Amino acid sequence: KQLHSMPPATIQQQTAATAFPLLPRSKGDLILGEGTQCYDYTGFGRGSDDTDPTRAAARMLFREHVTRSARLGGGNDRTTSSIIRSGNKDTDSELIHTDSSKLEMRQGSWLSERDDSNRSIAAMNRMWTSVTSIILMDGINSRCMQTLSQYNGRLSNLDPSFVRHVRSIMPNQPSARVADFNENISFAMLNQRKLRHLASRSAEKDQESIVADLVDEFENKLRWAVGDDVIDYQGSFLKTEATVPQPAHVDFTWEYLDQEDDKLFIGFFPLSDEGMFLQLWCNTKPGEPELGQMVFVPPGKLLVLPASTVHGGGFRTCESGNPRFHLYIASHGRPLPDHQQNKYTERNNKARELCERLTDAQGLDVLTDVLFK
Repeated sequence: KQLHSMPPATIQQQTAATAFPLLPRSKGDLILGEGTQCYDYTGFGRGSDDTDPTRAAARMLFREHVTRSARLGGGNDRTTSSIIRSGNKDTDSELIHTDSSKLEMRQGSWLSERDDSNRSIAAMNRMWTSVTSIILMDGINSRCMQTLSQYNGRLSNLDPSFVRHVRSIMPNQPSARVADFNENISFAMLNQRKLRHLASRSAEKDQESIVADLVDEFENKLRWAVGDDVIDYQGSFLKTEATVPQPAHVDFTWEYLDQEDDKLFIGFFPLSDEGMFLQLWCNTKPGEPELGQMVFVPPGKLLVLPASTVHGGGFRTCESGNPRFHLYIASHGRPLPDHQQNKYTERNNKARELCERLTDAQGLDVLTDVLFK
């Protein structure tokens, strides 16, 4: 089949319950048992900078990748990859037929000259390999489940109304900048702990009650994710001005993690239809080199990870900067520090940066050129 003819993923909206039984935080419980929510990813990147033929092709491939991952529950799809490799422009691939002539990139880009068909196909294949290395965190496909198990992460659905209310209090332009290499990321930390104040912002009493219920539902999901009834959390808004991959880091000092490691967590959820991207490192073998893993958190998903998870953001695919909400979570009655502080050094060697050992995911250089902006 031609790539463009694939039907979009079916949207299956299911309303979540407002309360969930508290489950022990074990390796077996990775997805909140509230049903499956699928999204139509075919709109990803449309209306953005698709006038650039390279970026348009990359976005098309990404849409195809996540749509197939959601539909098939699998990872890389060999059919599409084979189509690109074959270069059979007369039959299988309108993507190649349409875009090989357009892949005459600006001088200085990774495919910079007027190329023959074979070089165009090779470039598209490289692009496809890089795009399909991104793991879709949808709670459906096998690579997502493996990643959650590997990082001891938790994933749950969020009510779209809740996400809209959170987005409504985000400053138009967060003024603070992430220090230490990351001035491309702006942020705004909420002054108040938790999100109870969302309800008080509602103009009408009945609306206030609805928002309060949405916050209750969200906090129940956090309790499930961390495996404890007693939680505290602090939130901040993030957006990316221009893509510069953030170096590997943790969000608390190592000294604090040494004291409270298994009681602290971080969480993320996107605030736009373009979702958000993260790079993760397992860091299970101190001292050994490791490549990062790119993941995509789609709209409507909440990803919670142990606070000791080494990660990095800084990715942008749309003009709005992929706005997102970042959570610092404490469980079992443990306190959150007064100020969060990113740490970029090794746990037991403050003289060595994590990024000296934990390097960018394979293909991230291609993604930075053609998908991110």
